[in-house]
Amino acid sequence: MNQTRDTKAPTLPSPIINTPKNNDKYPSKKIPISGSSVLKSPAKVWVYFHEGWWEPNSQFEINEDGTWGGELDWKFAMPYGTNSIVARHEQGLEYSEDSAPVTFTVELPTVVITHPEQGGSVGQTAAFKGTGEPGAEVTVVMADDESKVLGTGTVYSTYEWQVGNGDVVLQPGKTCVKANSRSSGETSPWTEPLCFFVKPFQPVIQSPPAGDVTSSIEVKGVGYQGASMEVWLIGNPRVSLGKVDVDKDMGWKIPIQLPAGECEIEAIQTYQEAVSDPSPPRKFSVK
Repeated sequence: MNQTRDTKAPTLPSPIINTPKNNDKYPSKKIPISGSSVLKSPAKVWVYFHEGWWEPNSQFEINEDGTWGGELDWKFAMPYGTNSIVARHEQGLEYSEDSAPVTFTVELPTVVITHPEQGGSVGQTAAFKGTGEPGAEVTVVMADDESKVLGTGTVYSTYEWQVGNGDVVLQPGKTCVKANSRSSGETSPWTEPLCFFVKPFQPVIQSPPAGDVTSSIEVKGVGYQGASMEVWLIGNPRVSLGKVDVDKDMGWKIPIQLPAGECEIEAIQTYQEAVSDPSPPRKFSVK
């Protein structure tokens, strides 16, 4: 538990903090610290926030050569951003004045995007998920245009975050995003671009209706403008029956040849390497 420092008159000389130095930056809250002293054991060095609070783990032994050091691991007590510390000697009931303050910065760690996966495929209303520092505000943007914000959200106490959930409709094709976070006035670096494929919507076969047909038919339907539509005969193996580009009115039609008997077909569209889910199948009895 945090406690205030004593206010009695100091009688010992002050120690010196050698590291960290003013304006140093650290990627985590574990801060290596070292210094020098003109005193010997049993005197000890205590390190405090400059504002007058101390932590139980901030006590350091003085070595025979007059050096002291270790690691400050103050976790949640040390905020991200600018921090200022001082050190003083204590021996019995005696203590020194504070050393000269040292001010350094604890940088907010880069967030991690865990979904979508690099090179994976998602739908047009995909959510973005990842990990970060609890309480930080995460922002996901297009990698090539930071003004295009895809979502914002707060990191939970479990270190997890999630933004999106259908708030933004992504365009089909290859998409690259990046993310950062803000906390206590500190902004983390951007993540490296994460690239994945946004699947075009599931196409629809409109005609002919299911039922009896001849072997030569024309299949028509709806797809994503500019996508490559392909009709497949479902079976083992699956057989491609034809391919065509979807027109500007989102329509497409493909003449196909079916074998005699019971047949089932489906349509799949591809746009910029992103492949849609298959359409609902259509069953025919071919004369």
